[in-house]
Amino acid sequence: MLVNKDCRTSLQYHKEKDETFYISSGKVVVEIGDTKVTPSRNEVIRIKPGVVHRITAIESSVVIEVSTPHKGTVRLEDDYDRKDSSS
Repeated sequence: MLVNKDCRTSLQYHKEKDETFYISSGKVVVEIGDTKVTPSRNEVIRIKPGVVHRITAIESSVVIEVSTPHKGTVRLEDDYDRKDSSS
């Protein structure tokens, strides 16, 4: 996924989906629960089911997501008014 500079993903969690993010390029801040981390390029971050998370781009960034196929995204905040994905 491309995350443009100063943009961010939803503050969200997944009921069953297990995600891994690979930081391919750019610089991001990843919120994981109450913690914020700034991973390096080529670093991998795992997000287990039920963990609230968000990615914010400090500079335009490419983040590769690998995940289980489960649906059920619960968005707690979203800058674009997207709805939850439950099916």
